[in-house]
Amino acid sequence: MPPRAQKKKKRNEEGGGGDVFPERVCGTDVFSDEVKVEALVAVKQGREQDRAGGNPQENNVEEIQAEESSMSMLLKEMRSVREEMKGLQEKTRKEIKGVKGEMVNRSEETGQKMESVFEELISVKDELREARKDITALKPRDKFQSNKELKAAARLWCTDRNKAIAKYGHISSWNVSSITSMVLLFGMTTEEIEHGNRWNKDFNQDISL
Repeated sequence: MPPRAQKKKKRNEEGGGGDVFPERVCGTDVFSDEVKVEALVAVKQGREQDRAGGNPQENNVEEIQAEESSMSMLLKEMRSVREEMKGLQEKTRKEIKGVKGEMVNRSEETGQKMESVFEELISVKDELREARKDITALKPRDKFQSNKELKAAARLWCTDRNKAIAKYGHISSWNVSSITSMVLLFGMTTEEIEHGNRWNKDFNQDISL
């Protein structure tokens, strides 16, 4: 076996790794960056020990330059990986921020739409209430047949106008042509009369005989 091969074999057996380690380290992704650097440092230290021992074969300038070049390339690769990881982290951070912003915007849009729907429902409800009043007012009613019946309607009008409209229609549409006596038609307490909200103007009919 040539002296160089014997020397390389001896270093491998002692754990130094010889010339095989740099190619092995640079040619595979199995080892971490720290292990690669440690391996190259160990190889370089082995070279320096060989030079200190006066071995002319290990003082080859080209081999030393090749090792330094390998270390330089490895360090560049490590820096490149770090920069790539930083870029990836920044990209991920921006994407997460964008997703959060989109979720907030959608939440606000949903809230605004819901609020708009509620407002429309309230508006429709009010319109239906008014339409029901109009329909009730236009709905034909039977004639009041007695003062007692008319008086009950008048009392309900003064105490609960909505119920009175629902039951008898608006007071302005009441048919009292059959009533011959309206004595004490609105003979109620002062509070009931005030609650009636000026029933005489709403009634708008000639009640004199």
